[in-house]
Amino acid sequence: AEAKAKALAAEKAKAESVARAQAKADALRRKREAERKRREAATKKKNGDNWVHRADEVFGK
Repeated sequence: AEAKAKALAAEKAKAESVARAQAKADALRRKREAERKRREAATKKKNGDNWVHRADEVFGK
C-alpha cells in the first residue's frame, strides 16, 4: 500500500509540474501577444491608414 501511495504522490507531483509549465507558457504567450498588439497599435497611430505597408518597411517583412 505504501508503494502505491508513493506512486500516486509521484503522479500528482508530475501532473502539477506539467500544469505549472503550461501556465507559465500561456502567460508568456499572452505577454508576447499583448506586446505585439501594443506595438501594432502604436504603429497604426503613428502612420495612419497605410500602417500595414509602413509596418512591413519598419519590421522588414
